[in-house]
Amino acid sequence: MGAFLAEIPGSAKGVLTRRSPSARIACGAGVFVACLASPATTLAGSAFLLCTTAVWASLCGLPLRIAVRVLGLLAAVLLPLILLALLPVGDGWNLAEALRVSWALVARGLASTLVAVATVAALAPWELHEGLEALPLPRVVVAVLSQVVRQADTLARETASMTTAIRLRGGAGGFRAAVVVARALPEVWLPRVGDRAERTARAMEMRDFDGGSLQRTATWSSGDAGLAAATMAWTALGLVLRFWSA
Repeated sequence: MGAFLAEIPGSAKGVLTRRSPSARIACGAGVFVACLASPATTLAGSAFLLCTTAVWASLCGLPLRIAVRVLGLLAAVLLPLILLALLPVGDGWNLAEALRVSWALVARGLASTLVAVATVAALAPWELHEGLEALPLPRVVVAVLSQVVRQADTLARETASMTTAIRLRGGAGGFRAAVVVARALPEVWLPRVGDRAERTARAMEMRDFDGGSLQRTATWSSGDAGLAAATMAWTALGLVLRFWSA
């Protein structure tokens, strides 16, 4: 699982990789909002979600193997929720309404997750940091998001290395190995992250760093601006569908 998550960033090679990192992040966020705003309970809303997910994944160039595995993981997570939603509860329970709610949950969950994964796949780790710095975001937000991504990558590598070590030494496999790794994370991963953060703080203090580094502004090309305009129009269409179906 950790190795799979680590291979997602930068795996896509679609046409959107020609756009600037900041444009990819901003437009990916816009498409994500469009998926959440779309009314999945109507035919038009469902078609909107399907088209949005397919077009964005194709533009990003999301590898098919990653898309299939993400769909499998989502199915394992959403299927129990769907079964719970279909259980008859009370005298006013309605099967059609239960199916309607379940479909909305599945459609929005699949679409928004695939859009997010495709956006991450179209960004290398260093491009994500560069794109966040170029966007007009508070520096604290940029620093926190960058650290979350960096530590998530560190966690994925540590998990993969611990799992490999357990298997090589004849330890438990499958679910038992996952339990062993989860129990070892507070004892192994957190102390390493703390030591790394302490060393970074000491280095910054020795160099008299006061957090006043300059933030680069985004310089978008005409292609970036066109992509942003198309994303805004598509998001507006999703909002119109939402209010029209209300």
